[in-house]
Order: sequence, then C-alpha cells, then structure tokens
Amino acid sequence: MTWNHRVIRTEDAAGPFYAIHEVIYGDDEVVIGWTEEPVHVGAETARGLFWVLSVMTEALGKPVLQIVGDRLEDVEPAQELSDMLKAVLEHGKLVGKGDDEYAP
Repeated sequence: MTWNHRVIRTEDAAGPFYAIHEVIYGDDEVVIGWTEEPVHVGAETARGLFWVLSVMTEALGKPVLQIVGDRLEDVEPAQELSDMLKAVLEHGKLVGKGDDEYAP
C-alpha cells in the first residue's frame, strides 16, 4: 500500500473548489481511499514542513481528480507547473507583481 497527495475538485452551489488530499493506493496501484477533508500544511519540524510542501507541489503537476460515487476519476489533465510556482521554487520566494501577472 502506498499514498500520495493529489488535487481533488469538489463542487457545490458556490461552484468548484480545489484542495489537496491524501490518496491511498493498493498493491496494484488502484485507488482504495482518500481523506475526506483536505490535508493541512504543517509538520513537527521546519525540515518536515519543507517535505510536506514538496510532496504537495508534486500533486499540482498531476491530473485533477473528482469523487464519482465511490471512486476517483481524472477530470482535468495534468498541467505544467505555473510560472509563479516555478519562480517560487527557483528563487525561494514569490517574484513579480501579483496573481494577475501569472493568470492563464
């Protein structure tokens, strides 16, 4: 059994909402479960926090999932990491003037 972080899209009357969840896979790499609530960013050490953010970042480069009945389905294709995220990773801080500069 293994797990990773994945982006799961949910929808309600307010519209779509994207959050990072833990997804659990069986020995055959088929999804066998996921966290009901999104995961929180936190760790017992600064190094641990860096690891949590690293694996969450990996989730952003994978297809977006949505809960359909009792399973998860890909609903949006994988995307390349945004220019904003690349800048954060490269420079260790946000660069630029704000969100509008990086809008798709």
